Amino acid sequence: MSASLAQEIRKYLKICKLLRQNFRDTKSALRELMQSEQFDAEFLANVAILRAEEQLVQQVTERAPSVIVLGQDYAAKLAVVNALLGQPFLPPNLTDSPDGWRMLRIIYGLQKTFSLSLAGNFEVVDAKLARVGGVAGTGNNKDKETVPFDDFILKNAHVSDSAAGSAVLEISLSHDFLMSGWRIIVSPSQHHGGIEPVFRKCTEGALPVYIYVLSGQTLSDLDLEYLAEHKRLSPHSSILYLCSDGEPPILCPSLSPDVVPRQDAAGGVFQQLMNLGYLDLPIEDLERRKDRNVSLRESELVYGDTPVHSIVTFAKKVLSAKLLEVGSCLYSIHERTLKMFTNISFDIARDALITPRRLMYVRTKEIELYDNLSSIANKKQEEIEKIIQETVDNIREPLLDEAEAFQFQNVDFSEGQENIQTAKELQICTEEIRDLILSKINCAVAGKLIGSVNCLREICIGTLCRCLESLELTGDSNYPSAANALKQIFNAAYQIHLNAATSSSVSHLLYERLRTFLQSLRWTPADRIDNSWKRLIADEMMTSLSAPKLAKNICSQFRDRLRHAHDVFLLSIRQLECKHADRLEKMEQKRLNVRRLHSPKISKLALESASMKDLIVHGNPRVGREIGRGQYGVVYSCDSWAGFSPCAVKSVVPPDDKHWNDLAMEFYFTRGVPKHPRIISLYGSIIDYTYGDGGATSGPAVLFIMERLPRDLHAALKTGVPWGSRLQIAIDVIEGVRFLHSQGLVHRDIKLKNVLLDKSYRAKLTDLGFCKPEAMLSGSIVGTPIHMAPEIFTGRHYDHSVDIYAFGILFWFLCTGTVKLPTVFEPSMSKDMLKCSVRKGIRPERMPYFDEQCWNLMNACWSSEPYLRPLPGYIEPKLREIHSNYKRGCQTNTVIRQKEVVVGSPSGSPYVEVDILSQ
Repeated sequence: MSASLAQEIRKYLKICKLLRQNFRDTKSALRELMQSEQFDAEFLANVAILRAEEQLVQQVTERAPSVIVLGQDYAAKLAVVNALLGQPFLPPNLTDSPDGWRMLRIIYGLQKTFSLSLAGNFEVVDAKLARVGGVAGTGNNKDKETVPFDDFILKNAHVSDSAAGSAVLEISLSHDFLMSGWRIIVSPSQHHGGIEPVFRKCTEGALPVYIYVLSGQTLSDLDLEYLAEHKRLSPHSSILYLCSDGEPPILCPSLSPDVVPRQDAAGGVFQQLMNLGYLDLPIEDLERRKDRNVSLRESELVYGDTPVHSIVTFAKKVLSAKLLEVGSCLYSIHERTLKMFTNISFDIARDALITPRRLMYVRTKEIELYDNLSSIANKKQEEIEKIIQETVDNIREPLLDEAEAFQFQNVDFSEGQENIQTAKELQICTEEIRDLILSKINCAVAGKLIGSVNCLREICIGTLCRCLESLELTGDSNYPSAANALKQIFNAAYQIHLNAATSSSVSHLLYERLRTFLQSLRWTPADRIDNSWKRLIADEMMTSLSAPKLAKNICSQFRDRLRHAHDVFLLSIRQLECKHADRLEKMEQKRLNVRRLHSPKISKLALESASMKDLIVHGNPRVGREIGRGQYGVVYSCDSWAGFSPCAVKSVVPPDDKHWNDLAMEFYFTRGVPKHPRIISLYGSIIDYTYGDGGATSGPAVLFIMERLPRDLHAALKTGVPWGSRLQIAIDVIEGVRFLHSQGLVHRDIKLKNVLLDKSYRAKLTDLGFCKPEAMLSGSIVGTPIHMAPEIFTGRHYDHSVDIYAFGILFWFLCTGTVKLPTVFEPSMSKDMLKCSVRKGIRPERMPYFDEQCWNLMNACWSSEPYLRPLPGYIEPKLREIHSNYKRGCQTNTVIRQKEVVVGSPSGSPYVEVDILSQ
């Protein structure tokens, strides 16, 4: 049995080595991300390896697996160790020792040696601890098969003597079980200083497999105390409880007789362990306790004298659980990184698509706005003149009253005195009154003018300004803001400035100059500046206003300011376009690096971690006969795997890194596709590192285990498929395509052999080898030539519409019912000729028996312009309508005679001929 346990540890160590390498490669790949300086701090924080994740990987993959034997009966623990080693190496019977028994550690060594050691593996050399006949170097013990029991006794070791209490008896043996990497640790029988220090010492540097040896049908208070403390220190650990005394109680018939699912006796060991939380109710009782969230635990209770088989099974389960935990941890790291890559690619693709459209939108809308505002100045001068005249008439009296109460700003009068002293003061008073009148008229006229401008503001300013502000979030503040320039366009109407020279008539200006000259000749200090004088000056100012000249001046100012704001806006938009062009170029380079460099590396690591998970849980699939062969692999049958039956195993041996990357990307995106009735399910993957020469030259083989169906569409069409079934197949295919597109994926290889059929002619899409998110497409020329859209041949960017083109070609085959190529695409035609023909617009010919609706639909699907191809959401209802009409025609007639036309017959039609006879 120890040989079986040694075999398990070899498997464990092999997988540990792979997991360690995967973890190192993962850290290296993430380090490259940080050093590339292309990703922001938020992204790096999201993909960084957490401290808990790193500790988990290190604890499982770098620590030595150790069988830790617990229990209060030291002799029973040594008996279990002897059973594991397959020989009575330790003393089978021990007498009572009041001082207790020390901790025992058994490791591998080329020869048998004994030593006492302290923490840090310091060997004890104190004569008080080196008992006669008890340590290495005493020749009378070196060749003995059994270790004397005196070596285990804590003789003369008092509680105060910490060295004696903490010394560990370490034994090295040359044994296959130990050579495989296992260690055996036996806990001491006395816990000097508490349970926790002993627990830490037993588990130090070890990956524990806990065995608890019971000496009876119940646990003592000391046992319960120890197990409760053990659960506190290691809450998620599982323990195998070995009970050598007594007989198993009543068992559940569906379980192994070694495993005790319940203990009927009150106070029994099972009930005690269940109270501690180590065991749960049996499976048949769980249905009644679902509401209490009771879950099955990994701990087990086993009866038997030396149940080594149970220890092997339990150790395998514990190690597998630990490896599975590490594999799941690594895959979660890879998965969240790849999700971040996908999100980044989508964001960059969306940015590259929307930003030019936003810039075009703001340009177009600003030009429309500029033209509309200019028309106000160019075409509405008469309307503005009328507005001015009406405004002056409406505010005349309030303005005269305000002028009377006006207090001069630049001329000082003595208290109670209103006489002016100089002609200059008179001129200043006159100008202040005129400025008051003009400013009030200016505000009133501008307010009227703004009415029409505000209509445009309400229409344009919201969406347009938000669009500009979003574009300028990544802009440089040193450059003029386009959003501010846009606001200046609207503010042009508010910034009109009027003065006497631009608002009065020519005759009035001459009159004012003459009057000013005469006043200077006849001026006397007795002139009074009273309310009547203010009112007179204000009245003269309003009378002298020339509405046509004022309107012309307003329009001229408005046009000048509008033109200036428009020029500033165009300048800022050009600079904004340049900045975004540079930014998008850098972002596209980042997307290329993500798609071609970073994502493939992480995808390969994800493939490895997920495959190790599947190997740990389900093991290798049993491959049967070959059922298919393609360009990139061989497909074998498999009766069952992981509870799925029947299965197909696709074996691929990637010849180089590029194929590895493609395969890894296929795996990740296929595995992430939610289950759908029209998509073949991928059950899991296994990497066979033993393939060929062990991977020395050819590399390992990757096995994809997936759903298996009887045949593909290509083979089915060769034997003949009824027209109604072919329509249903078309519906199923477009339903699958529609689902993939809803997940953001593009299949890129829709063809007859990638459509599998069940016995009822229901179809499922398979072989998602070229399937990727649309944002991750790089313009690669992939697919089957006859099904490839013309834009694929250019090597430039394409989108999901290539699947619609491929479906159109596939629908042509479904309508013909054959696998014969269209006449225009003869088999002898080379790929280059085919590419030229497709790009010229040559498509499969129309057969005479094609239905008009079917022909129109396939024509729309293979349109040369991608944007003209219909969406799957349009195609599917059309196909259902055609199918429904066909079924209605078959069901509503009294007598229907159906006759399948043989492919290649003179009629040439594989359709079902339907003769409808009247009743």
